[in-house]
Amino acid sequence: LDAPEAGRLLTRLMSEYGQIEFARNIILPLLFEIGRRWRLGDLSVSVEHFATEVIRSILVPVVASFDVEVGAPRVIFATPSGEPHDLGTLVSGIVAGKTGAQVVFLGADVPVDDLVQAVANTGASALVLGIVTLSNEASERSLRDLRDRLPEDIGVLIGGAGIAGLAPLK
Repeated sequence: LDAPEAGRLLTRLMSEYGQIEFARNIILPLLFEIGRRWRLGDLSVSVEHFATEVIRSILVPVVASFDVEVGAPRVIFATPSGEPHDLGTLVSGIVAGKTGAQVVFLGADVPVDDLVQAVANTGASALVLGIVTLSNEASERSLRDLRDRLPEDIGVLIGGAGIAGLAPLK
């Protein structure tokens, strides 16, 4: 539980690997391992929360630092209501931002009404949702509601460990 040291280590690794490789090859496996150990009872909630906040403190400034060209596609990144885990979605935002998209990161647990409004207010061309622990039923309900309420030309992309059991949308 040494935030300055953990922050220095992660910052050094990001410098060595570059932002995208760091996010994909260091942070995502680290998050998976933290979750695995927490589920097994080998990691306390306080350590899991500590690690999450240290990682967030490194990743959020990365997303905010991208210089985007005028007219770059705007993409919203969030998790739907009931999904508290947004770091994987933040990693996706880093990859998108690094490749030229204008990233609008809303974070975790965003109601469908607010997602629809954010797309309309920003002129976003796509919405990326992370699903980790949200039930299949709640995920499918949110996705159907979004698809019904968003214009057809708005892409809705989903990712995360929780999508494995989802039925395809029709």
